[in-house]
Amino acid sequence: MRIRLLPTVLASALALAGCGDGPTASEQFPSVQGTYDVSAPIHEAPGARFTGTITVVDDSRTTSQFSGTYTLTLLAADGTKRGGYTGELVEAGISSKGSVQFDLGTNSFRWRGTLGEVGNMNGTWILVDGASNYTGSFVAVAR
Repeated sequence: MRIRLLPTVLASALALAGCGDGPTASEQFPSVQGTYDVSAPIHEAPGARFTGTITVVDDSRTTSQFSGTYTLTLLAADGTKRGGYTGELVEAGISSKGSVQFDLGTNSFRWRGTLGEVGNMNGTWILVDGASNYTGSFVAVAR
């Protein structure tokens, strides 16, 4: 009887060990606080890019959420300014492993990436504009 219970006990123990993938309240999230200089090329328009700043307010390292603002300029391939954009970061968060995500203004402009060891971020973005999608990568260098 003891041998028959072993697989059940082992399976239960393994299932419990897999629970709790997220950090507990006492765990620390990486600090993402600061101002970042951003460069974000647009894959569908070679040479065109967004440039500007993202400022992050990260009041607590015991929660994954943060807030902030952005100021971006759209530059054409020839360097001509095509538009300026400012607003709030929404749906912003960081994982305990340094994965970051935030949307610029709405969930139509999504940014996903990683916080590096020196505090810089890099990743990808997508802008959904009606029937069109625009994509790119980004590098955000901490000041």
